[in-house]
Amino acid sequence: MQHILNIAFDFDDERIKKVVEGKIEEEIHETIEREILGHIAPYTDSRSLFRNWDMLLTRVEGEIKKVIWKNEDAIIENAAIRVADSIRRTKAWREKYKEVLDE
Repeated sequence: MQHILNIAFDFDDERIKKVVEGKIEEEIHETIEREILGHIAPYTDSRSLFRNWDMLLTRVEGEIKKVIWKNEDAIIENAAIRVADSIRRTKAWREKYKEVLDE
């Protein structure tokens, strides 16, 4: 004898979407953290890693300073270009520019 069962499921699409997005975000954060820590502290293991945050911060600060010192001229040049472009877009600059051209 055969019986037919009708079963209805009520899925909350918004809740499912939030759970999936949360899991994906968690996985992305873990992957990024693993990659960063792999480059910053390849010499540590996971047990000592969390006890050595001060050492890691010191090393990261040192690496950042090296990059800044190495690229100091390019950083200053790019900053100057951006500031000049920003000034050129102001109304006050256009007025002064027009005033100088009119003289």
